[in-house]
Amino acid sequence: FRGGSFRKHLRQLVFCLVSRLILVPVIMLTLAIALGFRGVELVTLVAIFATPCAVAGFAMAQQMRADAELAGNCVVYSSALSCFTIFGWVFLLKTLELF
Repeated sequence: FRGGSFRKHLRQLVFCLVSRLILVPVIMLTLAIALGFRGVELVTLVAIFATPCAVAGFAMAQQMRADAELAGNCVVYSSALSCFTIFGWVFLLKTLELF
């Protein structure tokens, strides 16, 4: 990870972060709520679908000669931003009295 390297892949990085931290949880949690999941089961699904990118993604990108720099940035920034988004998901679902 290099501090300013995100500028090179800003568009892809933003797409990755929005997809991983917002779009996937919106789709999957909405589906889960519609299917009747509540309480502990819904919290488990938040833990599955609202978490940051896996660190193994960087190692896989390196081994496959893909864009490891972008993968590393996705891991770092999604980990940093997930502190806020996971709090937001829990707060929203708690406010809606779903768990």
